[in-house]
Amino acid sequence: MIDRKHQEELKKIKNMKFPPKTKFEFTVENGFLWIEKIYVDPQHRGKGGACMSHIIAYANKHKLTVDLLADPTDKPSDPNPYDLVRWYNSFGFEPLSLTEKGIAMTKIPEFGHTDAKRIEDDAANRRRKHPYKREEYDALVEKTLNCCEEPEELSWFRLEKKASSHNFF
Repeated sequence: MIDRKHQEELKKIKNMKFPPKTKFEFTVENGFLWIEKIYVDPQHRGKGGACMSHIIAYANKHKLTVDLLADPTDKPSDPNPYDLVRWYNSFGFEPLSLTEKGIAMTKIPEFGHTDAKRIEDDAANRRRKHPYKREEYDALVEKTLNCCEEPEELSWFRLEKKASSHNFF
């Protein structure tokens, strides 16, 4: 359970003016901030960084580890899993493993790094200078798929890997 001060801070983030149809849901519990959903309408793509940077600034301020699943929806306009992982990685998230619902990712807090605008700018610089490479993503997928029997739910990752056209955000 989080205290009243934290609830007020989180409420401010949730009530910020983000692009229309932007949806994000997160919970804070036991030293973790779990991002349950972050969605930006396709016509406003490129503006989700502001939302993410405010969440990360809050997590850094309160020394919270941030966890999420990079999980594209089934909509054709959504980014493919690799591009989604690249985008989260630019904010400092590290991929952990492939699950039937997406790629589990985590980000440890960066103490003193609480300026949302600076976090967003740093992410943009990382995307340009040190992008998450396709080979790293493929290795993670292969490692997961080769370590155990492939559940039917994961087979789409294999298909996505073969069909990927290297779409970039």
